[in-house]
Parts: sequence; C-alpha cells; structure tokens
Amino acid sequence: MKKKTFFTVAVTVIMLFSLATNHAFAWSYSNYNYGSYVPKSGTGTATTYYDSRNFLQTRIDFKFDSYNVSSIISYNKGNGTGGSCPGYNAYVTLDQTAIPDGSSLKISAWEVLTNLPNPKVDIEDNNLWGADDESEVVALGTVVADKAYYMTTKWLDNRGGKSTDSGRIQAQFAMSKKGILDYNNCTQSSTVQHTFTYGDNQGKVASIQPQITKSLKAVASTTVPVSNTTSTTNSQSDSQVITEYKAIEPTEDGITKYKSKQKEITKKLKSNKKINDIAVTVTFAEPLSFDEVKTITEKYNVNIEELEARSIDSNGDRITHAIKGLNKSLSQDGSNFIGYTSLQGYVSSENIFGLESEEKIFLVDASGDNNVTELEKDNFAVPLTWYLEDLNPEKHLKKKNL
Repeated sequence: MKKKTFFTVAVTVIMLFSLATNHAFAWSYSNYNYGSYVPKSGTGTATTYYDSRNFLQTRIDFKFDSYNVSSIISYNKGNGTGGSCPGYNAYVTLDQTAIPDGSSLKISAWEVLTNLPNPKVDIEDNNLWGADDESEVVALGTVVADKAYYMTTKWLDNRGGKSTDSGRIQAQFAMSKKGILDYNNCTQSSTVQHTFTYGDNQGKVASIQPQITKSLKAVASTTVPVSNTTSTTNSQSDSQVITEYKAIEPTEDGITKYKSKQKEITKKLKSNKKINDIAVTVTFAEPLSFDEVKTITEKYNVNIEELEARSIDSNGDRITHAIKGLNKSLSQDGSNFIGYTSLQGYVSSENIFGLESEEKIFLVDASGDNNVTELEKDNFAVPLTWYLEDLNPEKHLKKKNL
C-alpha cells in the first residue's frame, strides 16, 4: 500500500505545479538498422513545473526486445560488432543532451532518475556552456526483455524570455566501452531517438518527431569543437576505473578484498605531499538522510559533484537518483524514497582519513584520482551500492527516517 500511496502523491504534485505537459511522438522502427541495441519503439514526455525553482523534466520510456537483449549481452561480453566495440566489454547507454539555439545554455541538468540495472550516471558540462548539458546513464547490470525501463532528467530552468533562450534536448542510444565518460561511445545509433524542443520562456516545451538523418554527436560537434586529446584522456581514466569495478567479485569476500585494496591507496595518498582535491567516491554504510550527508561532508569539507539516492517503485524495482551537487532529491518526500547512498566529490589529504573513519561511511574510493591513475584528468570510481544491496537488502534497502 505504501508504494501505491507514493504514486498518488507524485501525480497530485505534478498536477498542482505543472505548467505544461506534452506527450511525445513515439519513435517506431520496422527493423534494427539504427542499432541492434536500440529499442524499436519508445516514447518521451516533457513537463515543466515549479518546486521552489522552475524545472523542465524530460522522460524517455522504452522496452528492449529479445533481439536487443541478445545483442546487448554480446556487447557486455566483448563480442559486439559495432564501431570500435569488438574486443571490449561495452554497455548500453542512453544520454539526453541539451543543445541551445543561441550562444548560451539556459537549462542545466539537475537530477537523473532511472530503473536501469546498476547504472553509472553522469551529469556533465561537455561543451563548456557553463551549464550541465548532458545527462547520461550506462547500465552496468544485465537488462531483460519486455521490461518497462525509463530515464528521466530534471533540468533547472533559467530561461528568461530572450529570443536565444530556446533549444532542444536530444535522446540517443549507444554502446559504451567500460562505462563511458565524454565521447567514449564505441558505437552509437545513427539517428536521434527523440527530440524535445523548448521555447524562450519558462513553461514552454514540446516533443517533435526525430529526423532520421540527424545524428546527435554530429549536431553537438558543429556547435562547439571538442578536443580529441581530452576525449582520449578521459576514456583511458574511465576505462581503468570501470575495469576495476567489473573485476570485483560481488560477494562479501570480494567486497572486503576490494575495500582493503582501496584503503591502501588512501593510506599512500595521506602519506604524500598535501593534496587539496582528491577525487573520491564515497559509499555510505547504509542509506542516510540529507541532513546526515550534509553534516559529514561539511565536517570534512567535501566538495560534492554528484549525490546518489535510492527509492523503490511500485514494481519493487530499484530507482537510482543522481543529483548534481549537495542538493536534495526532488523526489525525497515520496513514500518510496529510501535515502542517500553515495557521493562523488573532492576532499583534501588532510581530511580523507577522518572521512574514511566515519561509522556511517563504508568506503572512500580514490582509485579514479589522477594521483593514482597518473593520467591528466580525475575520474570517479563506481559506488558499491548495488553490490551491497544485493548482499544485504534488509540493511541497504530499508527506508531511512528522513
């Protein structure tokens, strides 16, 4: 009954605060010419609403069929045939990217929600707009056929009515080598699956039938040039981090061994010269309240890039929330919201030991920091949340008193 109550409340909130809702033109393909991993059909819904600030929400709904799943599993095992994927473990990816009509981006990705299994979520400013133009989900778990999946992005809406404040948001599937960071797709659908357009003023949004001839990356690359050097460096760092994660044996013994290995890394970082900004992924020992997260991170001066949370939907599926910065999930008040599970951010070498020693912290993982990888760019390790929930659902999927 609890789960049903949440959805009643959620719908009521949308009705009270929604400014405009538009149901998408569904994409529908007769074959797999646009990618064996691309759902042959799907829909999108765009909503604008107010929750202390103005937000624009875009949601993509889809199902993989048995052919999609067979192909995706083949890619997962390194047997994919598309692009530069052969020989690499690759994972199905869905991104939503905002492209402004003018010279500045007036919306910014704020929170991502998805029921895809064991997702790696990135919210990033890929094209140096000064706002986060891309939200991306990579499913590191195994997808199944005929299951209703979705990805929702909530965008902070700062449009002010100028003629250049408008733009579009494009959703597109890809396969990614070992947990993509920017421009690390090894193959991508030859077409955009869905396009949302938004006007100059807050409250205006629509969906349009995607044009088969347009490629998302082709459109994005003509807007702002992308450095090939940066892309390669990011790719190396991210690949290394995901390789580490996928090598973990998802058992209590395997987790313990990985944790011990990471403690040795932080020990070395603490003994080196002073470092002000160690890139860490912090997995919590149990779901925390927002106030608990805030207290711990302020105590150790953690600069949060992304905060993750968990909820459970009416089907019993785990929903991953990824929120930019130290901000509450916009869904926190829902009755199915469990609590906050991990964060990505930066901490100094002076504070990392104290953070690691906190009772409510399971692991401080610095394996993606460039002092460890010896690469140019920092990266963030994948949190151990999904594995911990699988091993002890009673502890890690128990609702936190918020």
